[in-house]
Order: sequence, then C-alpha cells, then structure tokens
Amino acid sequence: MEFAAVAPFFIFLVVASAEMNACIQQVHRLSAAMREAGRLASMDWDESLPGNQTPAQKVAEDFENFLAAGGTPRDEIQFAMTHAEGDSAGEPFALGQSGNRLELFTMEASVPTPGGSFSRLWFGERLNARFTFRAGRDSHTP
Repeated sequence: MEFAAVAPFFIFLVVASAEMNACIQQVHRLSAAMREAGRLASMDWDESLPGNQTPAQKVAEDFENFLAAGGTPRDEIQFAMTHAEGDSAGEPFALGQSGNRLELFTMEASVPTPGGSFSRLWFGERLNARFTFRAGRDSHTP
C-alpha cells in the first residue's frame, strides 16, 4: 500500500532527473561551443582560412560541427553574429574586415531543448545563448 502511494512520485523524480541531466548537458555543450566560437572569432585572421571561406563562415561551421558532434541535429542549430553597439547594432558582423577590427560583436545561438515535457516546461522549446566578444587582438609592438 505504501509503495503504491510513493511509486508515482518516485518515478516522476527519476524521469525528471534524467530530463534535467540531458538539459544540463546540452547547456554545457552550447556554452562550450560559444566559448570556442568566440575564441576563434576573436583571433587574427591573416592567412589562416582555407580556400574562399570567410571568417564568419568558418566560425559558424566550427560552431555547428562542435554541437553536431555532441548529437544536436545540424538543421536545428541557429547561429548569428551581429554588431553589438553603435549605429550598426543588430546588423550582420563581418569578421576579418579591417573596419571591424577591435569592434564588439554579439554571437547568438539557439538549440532545441532535449528531453520531454518536463524539461520543456522549465526551459521552453529552445535553449539560447548570447555572448559579446571583441574582434581581433590588439597587437602592441614595444
């Protein structure tokens, strides 16, 4: 009798814990992908790109590859790079252009929330991340 009263609550806790674990893993992957994309986007781009690829394309491709390697469906990943401030705020940001050197840019990403209804109740349909970085490094020569 006691087991019948406690079992539904126990099963709920086990299922909810498993879904929350999946969400926490996805948040960690999204954070790590954003950190790596920011590191890549903030570096100097002189002579480091293959073929006719732009820096923004390379960053977006590496970001998607990072998440896809963790199991996120590639077609459900949303990624954008925009100007963070000034008159161009919100417009697409072109990495590698000399006029954008040392300018702030924002990377925004969104991935689907893993799991079932419990995790979507807490986190919504998608997990979002937004970080602001500076393009390029300042090379001071002494």
